[in-house]
Amino acid sequence: MRFWLKISFVLILLLFVLITAISSFLPDSIKKFAPVKTEIALGLDLKGGSQIVLEMDQRQLLDDRLEQIKDSIKASMRDRKLGLVRYTNVKTDESTITISARNKDGIESIKDRINSQQILEFKGWDIDIDGLDITYTIKDETIKKLTYDALVRTQDIVRRRIDSLGNKEVAIYQQGRKYIVVELPGVEDPKQIKDLIGKTAKLTFHLVVDKETSNPKEVIELPIQNFPDQTITVEKKFSMDGGSLNNAFMGFDARTNMPNIVMEFTSEGMRLFGDLTEENVGELFAIVMDGEVLSYPRISEAIYSKQANITGRFSEKEAQDLALLLKSGALPTSLDVVEENTIGAGLGAKSINRGIISILVGFTLVILLIALMYRRICWVVIVSLTFNISMILILLSIAGATLTLSGIAGIILTLGMAVDANILSFEMIRDKLRSGMHPIQASSEGFKRAWQTILDANITTIIPALILFQFGSGAVKGFAMTLILGILTTLFSNVFISKRLFMMWVNNLKLYHNSSEIPLK
Repeated sequence: MRFWLKISFVLILLLFVLITAISSFLPDSIKKFAPVKTEIALGLDLKGGSQIVLEMDQRQLLDDRLEQIKDSIKASMRDRKLGLVRYTNVKTDESTITISARNKDGIESIKDRINSQQILEFKGWDIDIDGLDITYTIKDETIKKLTYDALVRTQDIVRRRIDSLGNKEVAIYQQGRKYIVVELPGVEDPKQIKDLIGKTAKLTFHLVVDKETSNPKEVIELPIQNFPDQTITVEKKFSMDGGSLNNAFMGFDARTNMPNIVMEFTSEGMRLFGDLTEENVGELFAIVMDGEVLSYPRISEAIYSKQANITGRFSEKEAQDLALLLKSGALPTSLDVVEENTIGAGLGAKSINRGIISILVGFTLVILLIALMYRRICWVVIVSLTFNISMILILLSIAGATLTLSGIAGIILTLGMAVDANILSFEMIRDKLRSGMHPIQASSEGFKRAWQTILDANITTIIPALILFQFGSGAVKGFAMTLILGILTTLFSNVFISKRLFMMWVNNLKLYHNSSEIPLK
């Protein structure tokens, strides 16, 4: 009687775990009855949607970096606290910066100033002196590091921009040295996403100047947003950039009730903005994003505040999108959409059905094999495997991971590994029974001997799986994720499910008084 009570409890617990695991795949009419609801994010190949391949502009990235270094060198040479260093020109080429000295004595002064200010990491640059020209050439290794760092930062910014829209099922990963792949399950028209991630969102603050009285080399003309035919002349050198921002969000102007953008500065940004406004009271200054003037207010007084507003003729959506871009940060360089693919929802549904069928077929074949080999004891394997698959699905939901077709392949592989662990345990028990050992003792010793082999086999499998997860992407990463979880649940189910159920069954077989009648023999 006690045995059947225990079995009933196990079956009820198994049913609870199973319903919890598959609740994500149930219709809403049935899902509401699930005791605990799980949500498993489905990948592009299962749900349908869009895939966008973005290419990072490496040439622009390097050019921008060289220009930044060029400006730093010029500023360093004019540093009055350290003393002026005379030079005639600073120019950049594809991968070089050349500084022209006035005379031979100035060559060492220029090198010492650049060295003392740590403008260049000299291990990453080659130096060559030709007459009065000092040429620094960036090494290939330095370019690769610059590109890799920019790609990582770009991936993070793209993720933050998309996450802010509330879409948590998006998969974003690197492909090669200059591509980022964005998979959008359930999104068949990704226009809004492309508009968001395609903008560099480089924010700068420039003083507005008079075109007629300014040096043409030190000013630029920029179009006004929403009025491309109108331009405004500003200083080429910006006074502040978006790195001084801590946050940004949409607000409403207190006077006009029109949407605006509220910027929150960092402590350093507040100081810079305060100094900028204090030194230029009465002047116009332009707030520029990606080469377009968003607004150009007049500075009426010094503003030492954590917040400032960008006003303009924004719709609510425009203000929200601009605030989102400012909050997520500027891309290191521009991104171009080089490939776009769409998978229909119908094709995704077919993939789900095929995946479920493949799991059921694999499960059934495994159970038939176990039934042929071990007869009545196959019920232990059925319970153990069902619990195993259910735990994988629950852990995927808890981890917020995405289930893909390759992930289903990982689950099927886990089935085979879990059965292998059970077969190994049963064969060890069978050997002990043949040697004449008592069934209870044989069962305990069999599981004990099999455990070390099972552990070793799973450790050797989980190591490459971890490597695949760390360095893989897309389908490879999805496969590695389910395989890792499957290994962990297999070890757990072997010790706490298979062993305990088998020992419970042996302890209650009072019908059998000797080892020859145990079905495993």
